[in-house]
Amino acid sequence: MTLPTEFAKVSSWKMNKAMIVGRDHVMFKVNRQDFCETIEDEGDCYGVVCDGCGSGAYTEVGACLIGNAVLRLLPTLNLQSFNSPFTIDTTYEPELRQEMMNVSKDQICQFVDNQIRSTVYALIEVLTRNLQLYTIGTDSKNMVEKVKFINDYLLTTIVFCIVLRDFIVIGSCGDGVIIVNDDISMIDQSGSPHYLMYDNVPKEALQSPPSQLQGFNISIYDTNAINKIAIGTDGLAPLVENNTTHELFGQHRLQRKFNILSNQKVFFDDAACVTFEKV
Repeated sequence: MTLPTEFAKVSSWKMNKAMIVGRDHVMFKVNRQDFCETIEDEGDCYGVVCDGCGSGAYTEVGACLIGNAVLRLLPTLNLQSFNSPFTIDTTYEPELRQEMMNVSKDQICQFVDNQIRSTVYALIEVLTRNLQLYTIGTDSKNMVEKVKFINDYLLTTIVFCIVLRDFIVIGSCGDGVIIVNDDISMIDQSGSPHYLMYDNVPKEALQSPPSQLQGFNISIYDTNAINKIAIGTDGLAPLVENNTTHELFGQHRLQRKFNILSNQKVFFDDAACVTFEKV
């Protein structure tokens, strides 16, 4: 039977996820600081991984809280209401069509960025206000306590992926790994990730100027041109360095593969990963 054209273009996606405690964390009796979770909503796929700051005392709290907040937000953004940058009329002149695509991509990126930022900022504001950690003046005790609370509990990287029918949105803030088809990006910020939560720290308490903090980096892809995606924390670095990231795909249970790699002492740091594979 031949499917109608509108159905023939729709491809389903399979998601897989895994987390493991790194051997360094086991050795030093440190909690796992990674977060990893997915949601599927009417055929659209959403995944988020987070990595709490290693120098923070309890940043697994922030990784889980903020990771859940971002993940629950993504399906509510109604990104399907945006016109896909890749369905612009091909009769336009190539330069004009490219310009229109770029404008469309920028609109989607800015919308997603603003929505995630406002959600994370609101969450931090609620937490710090309910804990009475107000910022009153540059020398106040409360400012010190607020900075310490954010540093100890809330610093976390964020990497997310949204797979829709017509386009894919992938974003990151801080270190991590992003794989799109065979293109591997290892995001390395030299041991000092640009945590989004720094925007909630009084500027006078920052060691780096706010202008040097990059925030989110978001990209848009054509769903029809992508067959596989992986997002992960920087704990996946050994797989990148050993050129074995292909082992993340084609797994019935990715968690079982992670368990095997852990037994082989591959992961020295916590590792978390979500894969998306076109069926």
